[in-house]
Amino acid sequence: MKNDNAHALRLHAAIAHVVNTEAADAVAARFPLGKSANVGRKAAWASDVCHYLEEAYDGDTVREIRQICCCSDGASAAKRMRACLKKAGNIREFVDLHNRTDKTGVWLEYVDEKQLILCYPECFCSCVKRSSAPAPKSWCLCSAGYAKRLFEQVFDSDVRAELLQSVKTGGAQCRIRVTW
Repeated sequence: MKNDNAHALRLHAAIAHVVNTEAADAVAARFPLGKSANVGRKAAWASDVCHYLEEAYDGDTVREIRQICCCSDGASAAKRMRACLKKAGNIREFVDLHNRTDKTGVWLEYVDEKQLILCYPECFCSCVKRSSAPAPKSWCLCSAGYAKRLFEQVFDSDVRAELLQSVKTGGAQCRIRVTW
């Protein structure tokens, strides 16, 4: 099988970056995924890969690998959010303005002036969203990686992002705590 699916390629690059190229090549050989994989195959691949990573590496390493695997750098969303932040006088006003103007279905919850919660009403992952099967929590860690990249652009600062809940692991929504 040709291992040319975008998710598989991002996973390979992340493992090579965090661990080494040999480890990435071994995972790619053991768990190939092609562009033409159907919904069920992609969901099974995501589950198999995560179980392997969880057995082979400690939690911090798995988190780092999966956070690097996010599908987008968030640049367009960051641009819209920076505009809201520029108009707002503080984080609470930023959250309120974002929630009134954003048309993507994503919303923010204010925690304090250095912390907020990013919320998605549904799973947006093209690899697993159409499958009825649940996904391992480690699969959804890419959402925390996305939130980290997004809000580092918004705040022009280092950011920590923690996955609190995800739709594919049984949550009512995806929720990511963002702290800077």
